[in-house]
Amino acid sequence: MEYLKKFSSLQERIEARNRITKETGHYWGLRELALNKKDPIKFNRFNSRIVAAVTTARETAKYVSASPSAVSMGELVFGLMTTEGDCMSASLGLVGHSAGFPIIIEKFAKLKYDEKVGINDGDVWDVNDPLYGAVHAADCVTFLPIVYKGEHIGWAAGVNHIGEVGAMIPGSVPTIAPNIFVEGHEYSITKSGENLTYYPWWEEEWRRRTRSGDMAVFDAKMRLAGVVMLRNRILEICEEFGADYVKEAFYEIMERERATMQKILTERTMPGRYSFPFLQPIRYKGKLGDLMPEANKDWLTHWPLEFTLSEGRIKYDLSGSSAEDWHHYNMYEGALKFGLNLGWFFLFLVGENVHTANMYLFDIIRPEGSVTNPANPFVGTPCGAVSGCRVGEGSMFRIIAKSMWAKGFLEETMVFEASDYNIYGMSGVFENGKPWAMSNFSLAGGQATGARAYMDGGVCDAAGNNPESDFGEAEMWETLEPPLLMIMRGMTKDYVAHGRYRGSIGYTLGFVVNQPGKSFQFNDSCAMAEVSQHCLGANGGYPGLAHASLYFKKTNMVELMKKGQYPASLEELNQWFDEGKLTAETVIKYQGETPPIMLEHGDIVVIIAHGVEGWGEPLDRDTHRIVADLNNNFISSTTAEKIYGTVVKREAGGAWKADAKATAEIRGAMRTEREQFAIPVSEWWQEERRHVVNKKFDPLVAEMYDDCITNPQWGKMFRDFWGVDEAYSALPNK
Repeated sequence: MEYLKKFSSLQERIEARNRITKETGHYWGLRELALNKKDPIKFNRFNSRIVAAVTTARETAKYVSASPSAVSMGELVFGLMTTEGDCMSASLGLVGHSAGFPIIIEKFAKLKYDEKVGINDGDVWDVNDPLYGAVHAADCVTFLPIVYKGEHIGWAAGVNHIGEVGAMIPGSVPTIAPNIFVEGHEYSITKSGENLTYYPWWEEEWRRRTRSGDMAVFDAKMRLAGVVMLRNRILEICEEFGADYVKEAFYEIMERERATMQKILTERTMPGRYSFPFLQPIRYKGKLGDLMPEANKDWLTHWPLEFTLSEGRIKYDLSGSSAEDWHHYNMYEGALKFGLNLGWFFLFLVGENVHTANMYLFDIIRPEGSVTNPANPFVGTPCGAVSGCRVGEGSMFRIIAKSMWAKGFLEETMVFEASDYNIYGMSGVFENGKPWAMSNFSLAGGQATGARAYMDGGVCDAAGNNPESDFGEAEMWETLEPPLLMIMRGMTKDYVAHGRYRGSIGYTLGFVVNQPGKSFQFNDSCAMAEVSQHCLGANGGYPGLAHASLYFKKTNMVELMKKGQYPASLEELNQWFDEGKLTAETVIKYQGETPPIMLEHGDIVVIIAHGVEGWGEPLDRDTHRIVADLNNNFISSTTAEKIYGTVVKREAGGAWKADAKATAEIRGAMRTEREQFAIPVSEWWQEERRHVVNKKFDPLVAEMYDDCITNPQWGKMFRDFWGVDEAYSALPNK
């Protein structure tokens, strides 16, 4: 058994694993699970012990933190790794982050830290720099070696999303960060303690480098408490089962999970080559001026995915992605695999173990120098995690779901926006001169699901980044964002993607700014900008709705609240504003991310999200479903008529009822009207080709195409499809 051999270094061991796994198609060449075969009951008992260990670490350690993201949302994960860094069991929570653990250990080995510093019992290590395997600066990783009687047998790791990273733009995910020098307190793989205790300087670093240092220290101690608990449990398991058994069982679990994932992938998906695009507008122009002239521009970034399913393996090809540049959406390997793991476990996790064995089924192509694989180590990365979610989780999720639908698995055909939420950041200075900052990611904890082939989308029923999460307690969030008084938290009427099965109902958060002190600024991050993630629904359903935020400045809200009056929904707020009951000198509207916005006492902030795609033709929607949506105040009667072709009226008791005969007539008329405007695809292609040949593009679209066609593979596909020659450029002056 090769994995039991002694190697001269950790790097040599990792290289041997990679070589043998590739040559044999089995993890470390394990064609047979000897321990499991010999005594399956003992093996399952062992597996249950390590699952209990990682679960207990998470469920206990989270109470060390004072953050609602940890305590009530569970935005953390703890994992157990082999000596090479493969995670064979992780807790629930931020499961996608387990995919970063192997990358971190590989970087540790390439830096020769095992030789220069040593793998010593009790040493504590931390990292949050994406170049070294972390997802982004906000997702901080603490890890330590598990050493039993002088032998290194594995690693324990924990990660959580902190609320403030000390960036130029406050919060955890800055909306403007063209380079690493303004994206916060980032650190490469760092020895942060020994004897299972942090160095005093490590805690002082957080207090000195971030605006909410004490909160960051609590989070760090939470991670450390969890990994120490996990280490101790594994040492107890070594005493019970023996170290040799533990080491071999770690590897057998990895191969068992790899083989299980491959079997499920083969059985449930339709082989073939699939393509899916994702576009991300980024708006920097006019925001930085002479400060960072290289970033004083806008982009439309392109993230095309070609996804080939064959013989239980996946070729995951991002050729044609936009070039890296000075913005905050550049994505390293850890962020991509984070997204892949999230989408994967939504679809395929069938046992107790959260793991990284599925990564051995992927052949990933990330063009060097692109946003998916930056060659410049200094470009910005805070939203690389969001990019990973969208192109990893979102694009892959849709492809796999449709592939499973083609195989007949209707239940798995959900359309899903990997980040239909926002994470808003804020900072200020209290009257006593003390600065503070925080991020709120409750909308990320309570995401929505899109429609499926047989049912409507859910409302706040799933978190792509954390399958066990929810919104958290509003009261806990309010204690950490003192100037924001929540006045609305609920579903948004008519903010929905329509279809035979509609998408999720949008969700609104609303706040009044209350006595903010000397200053208060607010920014909205991670939001889908201007278009939904993939710009389409499924099988005729409407596309998802872009994220939106509204800012009412210099209002009369304080006077209204003194009378005990405040709007409890977006619908009521709009009504009051139209009637003149609510006044504001300025109303600022954004779709997508925002720069920092200065707010004062009495200003109002409204955030709207979660309008995920619909499935199927809206005119085929069952009128009983439409009536139910009306009675639940999810849609208006105007929407019922204009979109769904359904004639409704109120009955005496106030409930809605559909007129079946009138509905059939109006739907027939709507279909006939559509036919008058329909054209064959061949004519559509000819018209669109004229736009391409004549370069009738928005400037950002032209720049995007001109960049992406330089990729030989994607460029050939583009030219062949539109019938243009090799010299073609999308720019008008070329």
